[in-house]
Amino acid sequence: MKTILSIDPGIKHYGYAVIEYDEQELYNNDYELKLLVAGDIENLSSYRGVYENIRDLIISYKPSLLVVEKIFMNINPKTSFYLNSGRTMCLLLGEQYNIPIHELSSTTIKKIITGYGHSTKECIQDIVLKYFKCQITFNGSDAIAIGLSYILSYKEQNIKNDDLSVIYNL
Repeated sequence: MKTILSIDPGIKHYGYAVIEYDEQELYNNDYELKLLVAGDIENLSSYRGVYENIRDLIISYKPSLLVVEKIFMNINPKTSFYLNSGRTMCLLLGEQYNIPIHELSSTTIKKIITGYGHSTKECIQDIVLKYFKCQITFNGSDAIAIGLSYILSYKEQNIKNDDLSVIYNL
């Protein structure tokens, strides 16, 4: 079994999801993905709080892979700074715990999940809720979509090398 921790960095909340799957079964038509946990980490007005929450997820679930959404450059530099700070914490934790890290762009995630690279958060959430039959926030559903996108792209091998990049891989 392989366990993925996917993170959706945000300004006020970080979405997270832990998904488990059998890599060998992906090539069968009747593979199963198991959602272990998903939700939000509130930005506790300190990076330390977010860092500790993500670290606790890593310690509890021992993921074999960390998948993080790529950050786009926002018009407001302050927003980009906060988003990149969260992403940096994820990369640091992955490196500290020797976990391979992958990044996917938001348009790639949306294209894999919905078929359209500029889908709304509501559309992503609807599809994730139908797939996993659970109630979850937008940030949590985005994190599930990030993990699910990685798994489906791995299975189908249909993403260009530019869109799926290995940041740190042992």
